[in-house]
Amino acid sequence: MSLTFRAKAGLLVLAAVAILSNLRLLVELFGDYTSPSRETYGIAGFEGHYEPLRQVLPKRGVVGYITEPSRDPADPITVAEFYVTQYALAPVIVVNSPNQDYVIGNFRTAPQPSYYFDRNLTLLKDFGNGVALFRGSAK
Repeated sequence: MSLTFRAKAGLLVLAAVAILSNLRLLVELFGDYTSPSRETYGIAGFEGHYEPLRQVLPKRGVVGYITEPSRDPADPITVAEFYVTQYALAPVIVVNSPNQDYVIGNFRTAPQPSYYFDRNLTLLKDFGNGVALFRGSAK
């Protein structure tokens, strides 16, 4: 069964609206993002937030990502921060896992050292402003 031109056009419009709606939601979430340790907000703020880290990361490859254990992984702000981290560090691929050779920490409050020791992570550098780089053990 072949779709008509009108049906294809309708599906294309529906897909475009869905994509734009989700993009708008992501932008709105970062408009609401407020943390006293961050002077600039939104996507541009995250690009600046990670600039010192970008200088020491490999130019390409896969790195892990962690945040505070107290944060709900399904919380929209937590999810949005992860996605914007992926965007800010591209073309490096950021995966939400501590099981990589390098792992980025994005914290609002510094966790106890046992948090990263339990995940076999060694702190390489604390960049301040909630950003840290760990040496992990890819599994």
